[in-house]
Amino acid sequence: MRKNFLFACWIILAGMLSACIISSTPDETAVVMKVGETITFKVEAFPIPDEFVWYMDSIPGVMGATYEYSPTMDDLGDHTLVVKGGEDTLSWFIHVIDDSFVDYDTCVEDVEYEFAGISTQGEKLAVWDNGLIPWPRYTQAILNGIGIDNHFQGIQRLRKGPYIVISGSNIIDRIGAIFIARLGSRPSICPFGSNLDDSYLPPIEDKLVEAIDVDSGLLWHAGGMSVVGDILVVPVEEYKEAIVSKVYFFDVSDPEDPVMYDYYIDRTIDPIKDKAGAVAITKLPDERFILATWDTRLLHFYLSNTTDIADGFDCENVVTWDKNDVQVIGDLEASFAAQTINFISQCDGDLYLVALDGNNGDLGPFLPYLEIENWAELFHVEFPGGDYSKVPTITKVASRQMYCDDNPFVPSWRIPSHCDFVAAAGVYIDQTGRLSIYSAPHYRSAGMINLSEFLPE
Repeated sequence: MRKNFLFACWIILAGMLSACIISSTPDETAVVMKVGETITFKVEAFPIPDEFVWYMDSIPGVMGATYEYSPTMDDLGDHTLVVKGGEDTLSWFIHVIDDSFVDYDTCVEDVEYEFAGISTQGEKLAVWDNGLIPWPRYTQAILNGIGIDNHFQGIQRLRKGPYIVISGSNIIDRIGAIFIARLGSRPSICPFGSNLDDSYLPPIEDKLVEAIDVDSGLLWHAGGMSVVGDILVVPVEEYKEAIVSKVYFFDVSDPEDPVMYDYYIDRTIDPIKDKAGAVAITKLPDERFILATWDTRLLHFYLSNTTDIADGFDCENVVTWDKNDVQVIGDLEASFAAQTINFISQCDGDLYLVALDGNNGDLGPFLPYLEIENWAELFHVEFPGGDYSKVPTITKVASRQMYCDDNPFVPSWRIPSHCDFVAAAGVYIDQTGRLSIYSAPHYRSAGMINLSEFLPE
């Protein structure tokens, strides 16, 4: 009888107590997971509560004592997993990474069709500078020489995560730099869409996370960049006096910790001493890389020595193409001009080049808000017989005007501008072969860098 009484008392006491989580798997509260990895989170509680509820980033979901998580590319970044049992809770901090490395882009089935399908109206975004750019740099402040030769000059969206990289030239401190921004409120592999609230401010998690000096001293102007897979290519030049440049390569498979390759293309020495205001790169059907540099009149084409980017490029046998040799179809203007160039590989092996530019010419760095025309132009690049040692035929096949504002008749001098193709612009190829364009103006304003995203329609 006494045993039955004690047991009954224990049951009553347990019912009066709140459940307490007494064990968990994994027992570490901070967990690093790779994309595609699966972890089963498990808890035990006493007394056993009526239910367990799991919350991923504050969103309630699975009920029960276990929760299985297998992150995808869209889950890159930081997450909080919380389980509630009765009145007790336990949480894990989960950091999702992708440790794979890719050195190629998704091919595009029909480049001309996809190019024609990019919206001419940009979605407005912004990122906070996060204190990583000292004031007054990259502004039009008087103390910054009204921004002459200290401005943003290139932009690319990265393959992994919600990251973009912006290049900048800084003649005052003689530094060519890149800035990595993480748009933490945006999806990793889908279109970003506007991140601005009613006050035109972005979420606090959308901000710069890294500022990296690419070169300094002689080479202070970082220009139009290009990306192939997880390889970022950055040209840095001196174009006022020395007229020379270098092209640097970064492994950005971990976007917040880019690693510069030991190899670079040196255009400060013979056989080619010249500017490199913009670069384009892609992987060819034979697995080698082709890289083009642009200097306002000439395109120089370099072939990689092997299928490994780290083995460098053939700098002795460089093919030169003059913009005066451009071909056109229809009634398009016979011209070639660019602040940024990006290659696009068609799935049948054809090669295309996008040139992004504006109509204010040399006034861009001085009067960026007078820019009212931004142009994206598509060129078909054909090497005779597929021989990359020959001068290609480059034919303009499409030309499109892009708009930063909702009303195409409203000029982009409405400060702060959200895009300027004379400043920073770049093509992005998503995992399905769709094309987008990203752009930014020359300068930041109110602690923010404004952006535009031109999406497939």
